[in-house]
Amino acid sequence: MTGYWSPMPPAGGAGLNPCLRLSFWRCSCREPLPVAAEVGLGMAVNDDPVTILGDDESWELLASVALGRLVTCVGSRPEIFPVNFVVQRPTVLFKTAEGTKLLSVVIDNNVAFEADGYSAEGGWSVIVQGTAELLSTSAEIDEADRAGLRPWVATLKLRYVRIHASTISGRRFRFGPEPDREATFA
Repeated sequence: MTGYWSPMPPAGGAGLNPCLRLSFWRCSCREPLPVAAEVGLGMAVNDDPVTILGDDESWELLASVALGRLVTCVGSRPEIFPVNFVVQRPTVLFKTAEGTKLLSVVIDNNVAFEADGYSAEGGWSVIVQGTAELLSTSAEIDEADRAGLRPWVATLKLRYVRIHASTISGRRFRFGPEPDREATFA
């Protein structure tokens, strides 16, 4: 799969998990978008309003923020949970308590994770798709404890979940006015 846009989902998209089908659809093939050269919220090196980011830049941007969104799916019902996290490349680590979030990743470990950032000039979004693993061994939990991840909400969170990335995609957006419709379609 490459970083291209299409108005229609690919023919093979019908068998995908319904919660992740939209992400696959957005990345299917048509016309390539250029890759940005710098990290951060600065302007892209070209005039395109959207640029596709490479894996390294996507991981760097993801690691630059602490709040993201976990997307799970049980049956055909998507759930989105805000979580604070750390990147331990090529994984995303977060803590959780017993409840819906934990149950969702145990029932179906195929997840998506998104984080973003913005300034007055532009923004970015990074999406990780992969599998969630509930950490259970002493060695795994000791390693996760060393990551320094602390809950933002004053509740006890005893479980670590690690998302093993199968894909990462990032986009940078340059903000500006909508193009003139008559000039665009002339």
